[in-house]
Amino acid sequence: MIVAGREIEASHYEIVADLKTGLQLGEQVHLADFDYTVVGLTKNMVGFNADPVIYARLEDARNILFERGPGSSA
Repeated sequence: MIVAGREIEASHYEIVADLKTGLQLGEQVHLADFDYTVVGLTKNMVGFNADPVIYARLEDARNILFERGPGSSA
């Protein structure tokens, strides 16, 4: 459940983060050589190991997890 802001609406570069990440609405986060804007916040949404989560569209999540930025070694 989103407690502040809104859900992801754009096709790319927007994220929703749990409050425990310390991120703020409107904050820019640089991940995998792209800038993402925090558009929404959740409360008590954690992964199976109790780490706070960040939500992104599937294509963005793939880029964050698997793309290497410029200068990365293979």
